[in-house]
Amino acid sequence: MVHTDLRDLRQAFEARCAAVASHVEERGITLAKGQAAHELRVTGRGETVVFPVVTDEHEWTELSAAAAFYGAMADAKAWTKLRLDPETTGSLDEFERLTLPIIAREASAESIRLRTLEQMLGGRHELDAVLEQVDAL
Repeated sequence: MVHTDLRDLRQAFEARCAAVASHVEERGITLAKGQAAHELRVTGRGETVVFPVVTDEHEWTELSAAAAFYGAMADAKAWTKLRLDPETTGSLDEFERLTLPIIAREASAESIRLRTLEQMLGGRHELDAVLEQVDAL
């Protein structure tokens, strides 16, 4: 019974990933997993943007490009909510404050990737439509 439930959950997740990927593919965007690295290459309108995908080797071999895109968009959605102002970082200890420049660089890189994807999709409303379909886990 549990096995069936897990299989059903996996199928539902894959269907959701396929729907999100289909949305961008209908706009001329192609999704491809990187060969040498855990990355997703998103290409369209003469542009390519590369999203890093953090996963283990076994999961990477099983992961579809659609699922990698869904995961990248869930991460992107979370990054868009990040605020590094004194109100949110004031309670960090010294070590945590040392990581803020790294976090800021990652947030900036993600913002650039999203702006490129936005241009590839044809505008902010199209990117928002993709992000609305994604549940940030």
